[in-house]
Amino acid sequence: MWADSRAHVHGRAGQCYTLIALGGPGITELDAQASFASPIPVPLGQYQDNQTGPNATIGGGGNCVRNNPMTAVPMKITLKVTASPLRCV
Repeated sequence: MWADSRAHVHGRAGQCYTLIALGGPGITELDAQASFASPIPVPLGQYQDNQTGPNATIGGGGNCVRNNPMTAVPMKITLKVTASPLRCV
């Protein structure tokens, strides 16, 4: 079984964000996902990295993830190790 980690990030309204995740030794594939966690059930956006390899980036290259311009909405970040010769037990 490979490891995954989740966190909620509280940003500022209208700000632009980039997620950069670096895999450690032995990680050959790291995937990242980000979604806005709204208290009301409306789709606010989901993002995921489109890279392969031990690092993951969301919102890089001038394509940042922008938070709601009126009120800050928490973002849920999920990182998953999807390929590694190491296993979690």
